[in-house]
Amino acid sequence: MARDKLARALALRIKVTGLMTASAFAAFAVALPLAAASVAATEVPKVVLDAATHIASRGYMAPAKGCRLVQQPGYEGLPTRRCAYRQGKLRAEVVLLGPDGPTLARQVSFACEGLIPANVPITHCALALLQRVGQQSSGHFPVAGVVLENGGAYAFRDGVTVHIGAFKNGTTTQLSAEQIEQSMSAPIRAWGRFARLQGSSFEDYRRFGRLTDGNGKLVDDSAMTYPELVGTRWRSEWDKDFNSLMRAWACANRKALATTQMACVEMPAAAPGAARNMPSR
Repeated sequence: MARDKLARALALRIKVTGLMTASAFAAFAVALPLAAASVAATEVPKVVLDAATHIASRGYMAPAKGCRLVQQPGYEGLPTRRCAYRQGKLRAEVVLLGPDGPTLARQVSFACEGLIPANVPITHCALALLQRVGQQSSGHFPVAGVVLENGGAYAFRDGVTVHIGAFKNGTTTQLSAEQIEQSMSAPIRAWGRFARLQGSSFEDYRRFGRLTDGNGKLVDDSAMTYPELVGTRWRSEWDKDFNSLMRAWACANRKALATTQMACVEMPAAAPGAARNMPSR
């Protein structure tokens, strides 16, 4: 009874995220020993929680006294913060919306579900995914604004690097106040390949990140660009245990996580309704 109940709960979550059909995951979960499928029913390992809390609380773009709550267009009602920060000699401002430590710990743990053998703790996979988050984003999701990296300034929208024309991405000189404001709202001309927190690419999304509706039909994302899709997903999942694009990255990069199992269903390249993408520049 307990195994059947857990399998149904896990199958429902995967059905909602569209990363595996409900029937396929139910069969997969029931076939495993109960301990292997019980991440959702147990506490996240303390070492994972501590590491996630460290990342979430130490982000360089959110200094303790440098942020204030703002109402960001498209993110109304969410606790977005506009932060002023420095990196070296450069100053910048960015709007952020990120998970707290416990939420991030659950997201990486759930992203690893089904990707490890039954007798292997989830800790290694979760910590490897946290390391990826730390390297790619320092736990920040830039809603809009300027991200300073390695001495250069980059415009961001909805967690993706964008090209807006107000300045060249990677510029190493101080941006003006007007350029910083333009990074928040100027029209987007093109965008980069990877989405934060973990650097999910468009291909990761296309292969493993499509969603299904209640009838198991693929949701049509074709009205959205990739940054718009990333923003839509983040608004609905930033404070949830399961992050669909994080799971998609984990499915597409099992070798990087040293995982051996495959609890993901890959979408064929011809599957209709994917979000629109364009070459980065």
